[in-house]
Amino acid sequence: MIWANVARLPIPNTTLAQRAAIEDLVRKRLDARGERPQVAEWERELNALVYRVYGLTDEEIAVVEELSHE
Repeated sequence: MIWANVARLPIPNTTLAQRAAIEDLVRKRLDARGERPQVAEWERELNALVYRVYGLTDEEIAVVEELSHE
């Protein structure tokens, strides 16, 4: 059921710089396998980039953050 909802999410157009920044953070995160102290910071940076790409408001970000910690 979750995958059906994810498949309906629009994929926004990104700039090359945005895409490169997201790819860099994802690669760092995957390579670290959760074993480096910077992982939490990289995840926060990645989330912030994705929120910007999607144009989320502070209120929408708060909802996402709340739901992701349940």
